[in-house]
Amino acid sequence: MEVEVIQVRIEELEHEVLRAQDEIDKLEKRKIEIKGAVREMWRWLDNLKNLPRSRYHLMTNHYALHIYEMYEPNFDITDIETYTAWYFGIDEPYRQRFVETFKAANVDTVFSGHIHCRRPAEIVDGITFYKSAATCFPQFKDKWPDGDPTLGFYHCLVTDDGVEVEFVPLEKESTAEGAWGKGGHVKPEDRDYSLAQESRYVH
Repeated sequence: MEVEVIQVRIEELEHEVLRAQDEIDKLEKRKIEIKGAVREMWRWLDNLKNLPRSRYHLMTNHYALHIYEMYEPNFDITDIETYTAWYFGIDEPYRQRFVETFKAANVDTVFSGHIHCRRPAEIVDGITFYKSAATCFPQFKDKWPDGDPTLGFYHCLVTDDGVEVEFVPLEKESTAEGAWGKGGHVKPEDRDYSLAQESRYVH
């Protein structure tokens, strides 16, 4: 009887070990895929300097390069006080690599999202940086005295004299409630990334 119980426990343990190894293998494969995508991103960015020069060169980033100032130190992901600043920005040395890439490509203006809160435009190393509002829901509004969480978008009018950037607030904001949250924001624990992770969408 005791031998049978031990055998069952051994089989259960072997099953758990195999399952854990399968998860490790998936993570390793995903890590390789991500590294490949990152290499491709830098290749694409580094090649921008080789494109024919245009009068104006505007870029969009999802992430803002910095939170408070361009040459700020990296924030600590393990510190509850600085976690959100870490989450919304980009660490060095990658932040500076973006700046150098933009300068080499003669970029004039960079619009970034992710934070969902506007701040006055900043000029750093000759490049104008805009932190953009969102059209779905505001956030991070308590971080800056000059932050504006009003929902809306930027309208860029390109003329011979330059690029005029105007903020256009939304005329109507969503008040949707339910599983998707106000404005359509999915709670982190309810998000499903399975479709995005399917191999046919990973290049």
